[in-house]
Amino acid sequence: MGGWPSTFYLYGTIGVVWCVVWCIVGSKTNMQSNLQAGLLNMAPHLCVLCMTVIGGLLGDYLISHDKLSILGTRRLLNTFCFGLTAVFIIILGYVYNSDLSLTIMVFAFGIYGFKFAGVNANVLDIAPFHSGIIIGMMISIGSIGGLVATTLLGVLTETNNTLRQWRVEFWTQAALQICALLAFFIFGSDKPQEWAKPPEESADIERQH
Repeated sequence: MGGWPSTFYLYGTIGVVWCVVWCIVGSKTNMQSNLQAGLLNMAPHLCVLCMTVIGGLLGDYLISHDKLSILGTRRLLNTFCFGLTAVFIIILGYVYNSDLSLTIMVFAFGIYGFKFAGVNANVLDIAPFHSGIIIGMMISIGSIGGLVATTLLGVLTETNNTLRQWRVEFWTQAALQICALLAFFIFGSDKPQEWAKPPEESADIERQH
């Protein structure tokens, strides 16, 4: 129960407790409304799950069958992730049908599932012994983007909540996605980095003898 297993038990227990509390509190309101809201909130995450599985299978196939190099595979999956997300976000600013807008938002969010076999898996390519720390740093730094995005949206729409202002926000977000994609194309690598290699303990022992 100690060590790493306790972490999973802790988060699992918190999730169960939260579910029970939510069911008790939610039952006091309109159940049909809650059901619809729950399904809408669940849809993007289900889409992420599906894209994560598809991306993993596609990445494994391309690499194991020598269809693409490891770096080429990472670039392709990142193109799906960041490139398609940028396209969906831009389209969203020019759609007037609510159902279609919702569908586009679900896919724009869900496409991010490809990043797990793209940029996230690339961490294991370049620094497998430090992947946990690096991914933690990626998540921490990446959360700044959410803060900046919501702040920018508030500034743009607080006194002038128009479609034009929302389009500025969507285009800005799309531009950031493209910048992230181009950065990986330019600086991305699939080679283990020198600074990330483990200490050569065996060589040290041999030199001592």
